[in-house]
Amino acid sequence: MKNLCRIHNIQLLVIIEPFISKDKLDMAARFFGFSMSYANISNKIWILWNNAVNLSIIMDHPQVVHAQCTILNSTCFASFVYANCTKTNRLPLWENLINFAKDVHVPWCVGGDFNIISKNDERVGGNPPNQQAMDDFNNCIYDCSLNDIGFSGNKFTWSRALLWQRLDRLLFNNEWISNFDLTHVEHLSRTISDHAPLLVSISRSINLNSPAFRFQNMWLLHSNFIDVFTNNWNAPTFPNNNIKGMARLWHKLKRLKQTLRWWNKNIFKNVFANIREAKKMVMEMENNYMHNPSDVNLDAVSSAKNNLINLQNMEELFWKQKTSSKLILEGDRNTKFFHALVKKKRVSNHIHKIITSDGTIHEDNDMIARTGVEFFQKLFNNNVSNIPLNRNHLIPYCIKDEENILLRFLKMFEKFSGFVLNSIPIFICHTIQPTKSICVKMDRIINKFFWGSKINSSAILWASWSNLSGPYEEGGLGCKTFSDMSKAFSHKLWFSFREGKSLWAKFLNFKYCKRRHPTLCTFKNADSNVWKRLCSVKEETESFIQWGLGKGDISFWHDNWLGMASIDNLINSHTLEIMKVKNFWKEGNWWNEKLLQFVPPELVDIITKIPLNTQEQDRIMYSGVEMKQSIMLLSARNFSSCWPLAKRLGINLIKENNVTRNITVCWKKPSPPFCKLNSDGAVKNQVAGGGGIIRNHNGFVIAAYAIPLYTENVPEAELLAMLHGLKLCKNRGLTDVWIEVDATLVISMILNDSKANSKVFYLIREIKKLMSTLNFRISHIYREANAAADFLANLGCYSDQCQLFEANDIPHLLKGIVTLDKTGLPYIRLA
Repeated sequence: MKNLCRIHNIQLLVIIEPFISKDKLDMAARFFGFSMSYANISNKIWILWNNAVNLSIIMDHPQVVHAQCTILNSTCFASFVYANCTKTNRLPLWENLINFAKDVHVPWCVGGDFNIISKNDERVGGNPPNQQAMDDFNNCIYDCSLNDIGFSGNKFTWSRALLWQRLDRLLFNNEWISNFDLTHVEHLSRTISDHAPLLVSISRSINLNSPAFRFQNMWLLHSNFIDVFTNNWNAPTFPNNNIKGMARLWHKLKRLKQTLRWWNKNIFKNVFANIREAKKMVMEMENNYMHNPSDVNLDAVSSAKNNLINLQNMEELFWKQKTSSKLILEGDRNTKFFHALVKKKRVSNHIHKIITSDGTIHEDNDMIARTGVEFFQKLFNNNVSNIPLNRNHLIPYCIKDEENILLRFLKMFEKFSGFVLNSIPIFICHTIQPTKSICVKMDRIINKFFWGSKINSSAILWASWSNLSGPYEEGGLGCKTFSDMSKAFSHKLWFSFREGKSLWAKFLNFKYCKRRHPTLCTFKNADSNVWKRLCSVKEETESFIQWGLGKGDISFWHDNWLGMASIDNLINSHTLEIMKVKNFWKEGNWWNEKLLQFVPPELVDIITKIPLNTQEQDRIMYSGVEMKQSIMLLSARNFSSCWPLAKRLGINLIKENNVTRNITVCWKKPSPPFCKLNSDGAVKNQVAGGGGIIRNHNGFVIAAYAIPLYTENVPEAELLAMLHGLKLCKNRGLTDVWIEVDATLVISMILNDSKANSKVFYLIREIKKLMSTLNFRISHIYREANAAADFLANLGCYSDQCQLFEANDIPHLLKGIVTLDKTGLPYIRLA
């Protein structure tokens, strides 16, 4: 310690937890070379200083000492902290600092051992940190308006065994950063102590040179800027207008810089002074209008206000450019937030020391500048490589022209080689339906091609094409048999025909359907093969087609727009009359009287629950399982947890010994002004339920709910639970909502507008309509961290009616889960 004081010329030394009695304070001060000393009432904080430092103690506390001192002829405050080791005992310290900050309007620094970290990455090893304790510390920093300006040296200031933490730090308020913008904090190396010494260097910047030219974005808002720029740029270069290339560009930029300097000083002027003048002008014009409310004075007021708004926009751009801020929120225009960002950026941009190639350390500003200039001069004038011979691998290898041609060919081959099997002429299935014998023949030819045999040879084929045409996970090639592809294209062709967007579909509909619904049409011997092909698959394909109501131009009787089946199928009728769905609307809503004339009352209740959006087009959807999904349903990996069923089906499973890694997950509090809605749906023993919980930014419960659901579809249960929660948020007046669910499929349904959402189309429409009235964000949360919503969803499965819980009457088990979430307790997720 004495050696550090001598090397760094320490003027003020603070020793935390000296482990020496107070009687030896004066002797220790003389040993370290200080004339003045002080120990706080708990003897945990020693302060030693010289006569050159004018310091006086103004408040003593068991965990902090507040002092007033004079630094560089400026009065400031310093608070030296040794925080207690427990969360509860640190609360008086945070309260003391917050109360002291209320009366501080001069530079203030707070430093010492806080015995708590502020972020998770400030700790390595050991158990997870206490989230509530971290929140208390961060709230204190925020309430005191303190800043962490960064540091140099080791990231961690305390270590013991395998645990490393940053427990010691220095924090500064905005006034300190403004007055001492070259303040620097360095973490020195540890010796005997488990804490690292913190060295603080305090100085001010003195810039005698003219400031460097910087283009200001706010200039673009000036009405005269474009003309000045254009005239200067288009003017001929002097004295030689014939120079070309980079030399001409350099001359133009140099001249433009000089012009903009003059224009900024004499025409644009100081934006802050302009704003002050503009405010005075607005007040003067308003006073004139009050005394004489004429149109001329009203125009003068409007003109003055527009000028002020334009200048304020310029100021906003100025601070945005200064802070390099990419995001400006409403209400953040030209506030202390931007000024603080500028100051923090300025104090962290200074170079405090530099190390040369021979290991010499320079801290003098002149030596730092000279060393930097010499380094770059040598770098740009050096013709000899300084890379050691054992570092030749760092130099990129330059290929020859011949090698480049070969690589390009290989890249092209790699791109197209994967499409060889899939590009075998299946495209003809779009327009021609091959016979069964042709499909068998094509499968044989493709199989021989795969095994490298000629068409007429009798070489051994080591596997049949039916075994090879499967998914990769099952040992196949990812291909399909020719007959399967032909049938798939037939279904796709009917789907395209029913969609009715292409000219081909409109032509077929006009030729063969006329005024009849396509499902009621048949084919004749004289009809085209394409129409015969469509009619052969229409009944099977139509069962997987569902319509989402938009403008209502689809058939009321024959199209499945209810989500269950067509109305004809539901009431066992055979209606030949063509009536559109929109014929049953009246003024944008369902026409109940007309519906009751045609369909039973029970069906009318189902129909009128469908939300309408007459601004969208009717949407056709495929309600079945896609081919790739249906194949993967029978994949062996899906039977890994069902050995008896796999054995019963004759599937031989070999369990792989994969190495997995468990991870920790936790529920996170939302940032103000957002509240967080966690919802979940559950289906157990053909009984469904949903639940959700709404919490504020502190983790406290606003409301919770558990509801029974009448569905057997898990995604539908998830969506119904979310819908109920959104309605509850809107009824409570909560407009900033962060939605979290543990089903990525549900998020994809809402955000990606996938066509596979036929069963929940109207439910998603209602959710989107409700979300459009909110300021929302939606994200995924792991099921383990969504324990509160999962508990409520399970509770809903066994409930007969909706249960709504307020903050003070939530179930006892749920209260425990909420408490754990609020403290940031992690959950273990098995990989």
